[in-house]
Amino acid sequence: MTEAVLRHRIVILTGPAIWHRNSCATWIRAGLNIVGICYCDQRTFRLPLRAAWKSLRTGAPWRLFGQILGRAYYEVCNGRKDRAIAERILNLRRIEEALKSWNGAVYHTSDYSRPETIAWLASLRPDVFLVHTPYWVGKKVRDLAAKGITIGGHPGLTPWYRGSYSPFWAIYRGHAEDVGASVFWLSGRVDAGDLVVQERIAIEDGDSHVTLGWKGMSRIAEIQARVLDDFDHGVPIPRRPHREIPPDSVYPVPTLLDYLRYRRRQKRVR
Repeated sequence: MTEAVLRHRIVILTGPAIWHRNSCATWIRAGLNIVGICYCDQRTFRLPLRAAWKSLRTGAPWRLFGQILGRAYYEVCNGRKDRAIAERILNLRRIEEALKSWNGAVYHTSDYSRPETIAWLASLRPDVFLVHTPYWVGKKVRDLAAKGITIGGHPGLTPWYRGSYSPFWAIYRGHAEDVGASVFWLSGRVDAGDLVVQERIAIEDGDSHVTLGWKGMSRIAEIQARVLDDFDHGVPIPRRPHREIPPDSVYPVPTLLDYLRYRRRQKRVR
């Protein structure tokens, strides 16, 4: 007896970076029925100027300055070592081969909620949205999924480590065992949706908090591919609500002072 397979129409909402493209490549190689990819990029000249301007308007100029210095400090200390590891985790050749093998619809936008973007997404008649993006996916977009399913992920253990640089903050707080990956149903709160699957990520010699983030994102894409393939074969997608969501669990981009404290508190992870 042949197993019944329902090929759900999947639309990817993603970002511009290589780790976003790696997720797309993983889902393509898994054989999911991807009918469209919507790339969102809010940067100007490859710089997050919109986010920087928002920080200035909300009265946090000194924190923004500290974050810029922190990023520069990190790049000097770790950039070359990270790039040496990147090829193993994010293999550009394999990523591009997978993307070239796929011939579905592609759309580029600066905001998923733009009327023309919503119209394009609706034209694809999506059953499911599969998300890996740094940008907000609003309810108007999520409601377009015919099956009511929008699946995202975060390279950290939710709901305890949400927002930016979760591996950094777990290690900073002395909880290296809390470096992990979470797959969840997207909701109207940051990294707070009902859990699908959650795993811890092992720390290896030579890792930095950035390489741990890449490992987490890669693992998330693999889990999402498996879950949605199971869904095509009639297996319901797990959904486990959080008992509570700590209000102080959304972490910001580290500042230079945060990086200096991080290095002083521990020596294991760059």
